Amino acid sequence: MTTSIGFHTAEQSVFQSAFLEVLAEESAQPDGLEKSVFDAAGLGIKAENDVMQTLANVLDPHAKGGDDLFSTMGVCVQYTLELAKAKAFKQEDEIERLQNILTASMCDAINWAKIATVAAGYYKLSGNKPVYRKPANNDDFVYPLPAGQDETLTIGLIADWGSGERVAELVFEEMCLHKPEAIIHLGDVYYSGTAKEQAENFTDIVNRIREDHPCALYNLPGNHDYYAGGAAFYDELPRLNQPPAAPASTPQQEASFFCLRNDHWQIHGLDTGYHDHDYFKHAVDNTRKLLQGIGPDHETYLTDEELAWHQDKLNTKGNRRVIFLSHHQLFSAYGKIGKAYVNNHLREQFSDALQNQEIDAWFWGHEHTLQIYGSHLGLDKGRCIGYGAFPIFAQENPYELGEDLPEEMKKELIDAMERIELSVDSRSGVYEHGYVILKLRPSGQPSQAIYYTVPGDGSQAISTEIFRETL
Repeated sequence: MTTSIGFHTAEQSVFQSAFLEVLAEESAQPDGLEKSVFDAAGLGIKAENDVMQTLANVLDPHAKGGDDLFSTMGVCVQYTLELAKAKAFKQEDEIERLQNILTASMCDAINWAKIATVAAGYYKLSGNKPVYRKPANNDDFVYPLPAGQDETLTIGLIADWGSGERVAELVFEEMCLHKPEAIIHLGDVYYSGTAKEQAENFTDIVNRIREDHPCALYNLPGNHDYYAGGAAFYDELPRLNQPPAAPASTPQQEASFFCLRNDHWQIHGLDTGYHDHDYFKHAVDNTRKLLQGIGPDHETYLTDEELAWHQDKLNTKGNRRVIFLSHHQLFSAYGKIGKAYVNNHLREQFSDALQNQEIDAWFWGHEHTLQIYGSHLGLDKGRCIGYGAFPIFAQENPYELGEDLPEEMKKELIDAMERIELSVDSRSGVYEHGYVILKLRPSGQPSQAIYYTVPGDGSQAISTEIFRETL
């Protein structure tokens, strides 16, 4: 199994999925992809992990050796990316030009063209409207929360978890030891949410582990789940809550958003990934900038139909307490969302609920860290829990505050709380991963959120509690 090496733009993620798909197909051949592309480029790469690291070095200038965009490998990648886009837009003259360049170069034209074709197929799936299911009425996609033990409902939360790595399995195994009645994933199956990735990096793992700890599981899509069009996300939903992985009476998730209810609590699962699928709309035209990972961040938001549906649930919540779950963040102290450190579009969609302090807590992912924020925008508890399983290395400095973060935001988000940061694993240089356990009790009784970490290199399954708070 390869080590997950992630890229932050949609084009890079799709390219990586296409690369791995063709690699799996071709590497079994006598003159397969590893030999024809990498040996022909004079790189002498043999091991699959080395292949992925070489690809990362070309696509990511911050990696060792990544500044040389004009190496043979870099030229192959650059022209293959351009060819994929030309194929997606059916630009015949450009397709012919780029294929001629690849044929005349040291690149293996056949296999790199295959990568371009696969990537173009994903572009077309996502560039058009991806799969999305709308509610027919307000009763759709509302499911009962499972019964808890001794009036306590235990729920596990993970985000940015679908890497398929052994450390992901350890995180999930450790979470299941708490015997949750339900687990909710806040999105991102890497790299592009293809059918193979959704099955192998997500469903197969969670179903196998839950056989020893049967429980309900609900899944939200992130941006990576939509890069290949979202169909694979939907195709896996019927597999999530079948015995023996879940009790026989468990409801089957039907859409990319949901509401889980009992007499005391109401959990909203928001689909913020849908409007983060279109990499054409948000792409950088200059290929060199693309290879350098420079691209505009942007605000994402809910569809009008979904927003109205969630608003109906808020209007009918009665005395229930409310928890929001989403992939994308409402705000951040570390990176801009569009032109600000707040997703103003998403904020506006729930302005009344925030102003009236109807949301007791909002958990999100997207940034691959753990962030415990102070009260802001009427939200008492905004929590980023994107540290599920995707590796973040120490040199990435994920806890470096935004250089132009408004002082008022810094005061409210950071200074008002004890600053909690994940530790870097000494063996691998990777930040810890982890999960959250909610202990939800009836109204009037104290409920808790408990945050756990697992070593970043996945060398051992040891959960460490690092923070606990009352909800």
